[in-house]
Amino acid sequence: MLLSVAVHVAVGVLAAGIVVSSGGGGGGRGPRGVEVAVDVLTETELTTLEEAPLGVAAATNEALPEFAPPQVDLTGGVTDAPSAGGSGLNDVEGLGGAGLGGAGDGTGEGLEDGGGFGGGSGGGGGAKFFGVEARGSRFAYIVDVSGSMTGPKLEALKAELGKSIDGLVSNTSFVVMLYSSGATAMGGRTRWTEGSDKNKKTALGQIGRISASGATNPSPAFEEVFSMRPRPDAIYFMTDGLFNAEVAQTVARLNATGERVTPVHCISFVSRESEALLRRIAEDSDGTYTHIAGPSGALP
Repeated sequence: MLLSVAVHVAVGVLAAGIVVSSGGGGGGRGPRGVEVAVDVLTETELTTLEEAPLGVAAATNEALPEFAPPQVDLTGGVTDAPSAGGSGLNDVEGLGGAGLGGAGDGTGEGLEDGGGFGGGSGGGGGAKFFGVEARGSRFAYIVDVSGSMTGPKLEALKAELGKSIDGLVSNTSFVVMLYSSGATAMGGRTRWTEGSDKNKKTALGQIGRISASGATNPSPAFEEVFSMRPRPDAIYFMTDGLFNAEVAQTVARLNATGERVTPVHCISFVSRESEALLRRIAEDSDGTYTHIAGPSGALP
């Protein structure tokens, strides 16, 4: 109703032909008036205007896309890796007979130096020899190649040594000391060799050419290994026979000259003649002792 009245009033005013003046009246020469031309609505048009529906179209409420927060997995955790090395003195009543796996007769290539390794104990991935695990990144193998090792025992040693070196990762390094009456480094030089695929292939060929002869004197091999810089993180010491009791004292003395004690993991092979001495070396160095019964047909 109010809207109708307002429309009629507005139309009436406009129909009267109002002239809007921007200046004042009187006799002065003020600005000219500005005429506003207005179309006059007919009664029919006015009725139509009144009856036209007024209102605002209802707003459309479009659904907003739902926000899905990122899913965070809180169930995961850090799983501790099994400890490598371990302690204790073990007896192993058999030899896992893994073959040398293609050692062949060698490649004729020299081993590359494993340079760039720091002086501290590393965590390169560990090693395993005759089932005995060790932790670190530099591993020395001191193995018996005396005359009593001929036959099945020597072949078993070659197989286990090849398997151990082949299992090393590339950021580890190794040295193999062969001892009998004296000692010599496999490959001819006492140096750290990086565990690259190329070097491991070369080492497997050299292992295949190992022969046995002479007496059992491991002292020179320990002297060579403990003179290396940086020192090994772990030493494997394997023998099938009895050696001089003074060797245990020599190992303890050499081991005490470094900033830290290097664990010596001792392995008696077939024969237990040196068990007491091996246990002593292992205990003095926080290493381990393990007895391997050996392959069938091997004589003590």
